[in-house]
Amino acid sequence: MVKKLLFFIGLFLIFQLNILAQDSTKRFIINVSIAGIPNNTEVYLVNAAEGKLIGTTYPKNGKFGFTGLSKGPDLYNLRFNNAPQIITLFFDNEEISISGNWYNLSALQVRGSKTNDDFKDFTSKFNSFFENLAGLEQSYNKEKNIRARDSLVEIISFIRTSIVQDMDQFIKEKINSPISSFGLYVISRFLVDPNEVAKRYNSLGASAKVGIYAQAIEQDLANKTQQTATQSFLEKPAPLFEQKDFNGKTISLASYRGQYVLLDFWASWCGPCRVENPNVVKAYNMFKNKNFTILSVSLDSKKENWQQAIENDKLSNWAHVSDLQFWSNEVAKLYNVNKIPQNFLIDPTGKIIAVDLRGEDLIRFLDATLP
Repeated sequence: MVKKLLFFIGLFLIFQLNILAQDSTKRFIINVSIAGIPNNTEVYLVNAAEGKLIGTTYPKNGKFGFTGLSKGPDLYNLRFNNAPQIITLFFDNEEISISGNWYNLSALQVRGSKTNDDFKDFTSKFNSFFENLAGLEQSYNKEKNIRARDSLVEIISFIRTSIVQDMDQFIKEKINSPISSFGLYVISRFLVDPNEVAKRYNSLGASAKVGIYAQAIEQDLANKTQQTATQSFLEKPAPLFEQKDFNGKTISLASYRGQYVLLDFWASWCGPCRVENPNVVKAYNMFKNKNFTILSVSLDSKKENWQQAIENDKLSNWAHVSDLQFWSNEVAKLYNVNKIPQNFLIDPTGKIIAVDLRGEDLIRFLDATLP
């Protein structure tokens, strides 16, 4: 019996050690060997997208390294305190070796990362295009002559089209690489129609849809879908609803017929909403005597937080409603709201005449519209 118990304990320990060994592979390990690098050289590893310092170290006899945990495939820079060169890498949680000579840093060899190999391929194909394009765009911004500007527009448009075509081929060849989502993120500003971005993104394999650049594309597509959804309410009757205020009184949108009403979606936990609230207060104070009012819908889940925010932000001059169901708020679902702050301006007939007015745009629109 004891032998059997020891046997199973042994198996359990082997299993645990295997798990630990597997977990260790989930961290990135960078081993660097640079001949001739001075021992007093401070080396920095920086997340390029966030500008966040990951770590620093000093070489010993030309060798140094870094280890850590990456959230996904991302851009990193190796910087040196006594050299202007920056070594840009694109990797995930993998083991990488870098070797070369201090007097020729541009020729460093990077091995062990397929993602970085794809990134190197990307830079060799596209860097010259982007550098040329950046120069032309700067020239356009400085140019005063209309004909010269028109000529530059044609050239810029041609280069952008060429980049998109070459990127389509790159994506096709590297359909499972995170660098394809990175490349698509880079050219997305050239694609006015979000459906063109979505079509290309949806063609990628699952292993390409990871990392912050894939997340940025998904978020941007979601935002544009939301914009399309909210814009679809324009010039249509505002959906009617009833909801309770924090005293339990039922407030009906129908009771606002005959007034201009700003239907404002917000929450106490929403930072951008709290930043926008002074503009909402300003609009109310400027136009409250011009048949204008506000009805706020909160996506809070805690009544005390909701009430405190109303008091702190001085929003108590108009009605507030909520069912305290967070993103499941029934009015938010009725208006397809999946981001806040968000608002809808309703005219006296009950028709929505504007959406997503913020800051000075809200003031200008009300000033031009209200009698």
